[in-house]
Amino acid sequence: MRMWIIDNLAIKIGALLIALFLWFHAVTEKEYEVRRVVPIEVTAVPHELVLAKPIPSEAVIRLRGRGKQLIIPHFSHVRLLIEATWAKKGTIQIALSPEHVDVAHGTGTLEAEIISPQKLDLEFDALLSKKVPVRSRIEIGPAVGFIQVGPIVFKPDSVLVEGPDKYVRSIDSVTTDSANYSGSKKAITDLVSLMSPEGFNVFYIPHQIDAIIDIQRLVQRTIDEVPVTLTNIPEGIAAHLEPSAISITISGGESYLSSLSAEDFSVSADYRKAHQRTDNLINARINLPPEVELTGARPQMFKVVAGS
Repeated sequence: MRMWIIDNLAIKIGALLIALFLWFHAVTEKEYEVRRVVPIEVTAVPHELVLAKPIPSEAVIRLRGRGKQLIIPHFSHVRLLIEATWAKKGTIQIALSPEHVDVAHGTGTLEAEIISPQKLDLEFDALLSKKVPVRSRIEIGPAVGFIQVGPIVFKPDSVLVEGPDKYVRSIDSVTTDSANYSGSKKAITDLVSLMSPEGFNVFYIPHQIDAIIDIQRLVQRTIDEVPVTLTNIPEGIAAHLEPSAISITISGGESYLSSLSAEDFSVSADYRKAHQRTDNLINARINLPPEVELTGARPQMFKVVAGS
C-alpha cells in the first residue's frame, strides 16, 4: 500500500509552489527601508589631474522601496559615484544627492537618501610623473671569511613616481624598506619593497625591485711582474728604475680577484723624490682596482738609475 503522502504528489507540489509564489509576491509588494554602508568612488577625472586630498572611503545611505525593488541592490554592487569630468585644479565642494547612488543593475523607482557625508571637499592637483633613483636601507654582514664585492645592484635602479604635483615635485629619490642579510656565504638576489611614499595618492611604479648582492669567499692573491713607471723625469735626462716591476699581494672576493691581471694595476714612482735621498731610492705609488685591499708588495723601494 502506498503512503498517502505520495498520493497525487504532482498536484501537492504544484499547490505548494503556488502558495510560495503568492506569499513571496505579497511580501515583496510591501514597502521597506534599509541602511547601507557603500564605498565612495571618484572617477572620470581629467587625465592631467589627480585627487590630492583624502576623502571618506564610505558613505551611509538609506534605500526605500518595495521588496522587489530592494532585491537587486541587496545582491548588487552599490556605490556612491562622483564622475569628476568637471574637475579643475584646486578645491571644489560638492553636495551629495541621490543621483550619485549607483547600483550595478539599476534601481528602477527605488528612492535613495544620503545620510552621511552630505558634502565632499574634493581637492585636485596637476598629475606629475618623474623617474628617481633608488636608495638602499639594506644592511649586509657576510659570514667570516667572506666579503661583499661591489655595491648593491638594484634592478631597476630607478622608479617612476606619480601623484599630485605638490608631493611629487620634492621627491628626489625613493628608499628601500629596511632589510638585514647577515652571515651570508653566497650571492643574494631578493625582491625588496620600497618605503611607502609620503603624501596622498602618490605611487611608485614598480613598488618592488630586485636587489642583487655579490658575496664571495675572501682570498689573497699575488700578481707578479706589474710594471712600474718612472714619472716626472726632467727634460734631457734619461733614467730608469731597477727593478722595473713589482709583485703585489691583494685580498678580495675570490671570483673577482681571479679576473684581474697586471694590466688592471697602475704603479708609478716619482723621479723628483729620488733627489731627496743620497741613495737615489724611491718607493712606488700603487693604484688598485676597486673592491680589493693591498696586503703586501715587493720590493718596497726602487733605485733610479741614469741612462735608458
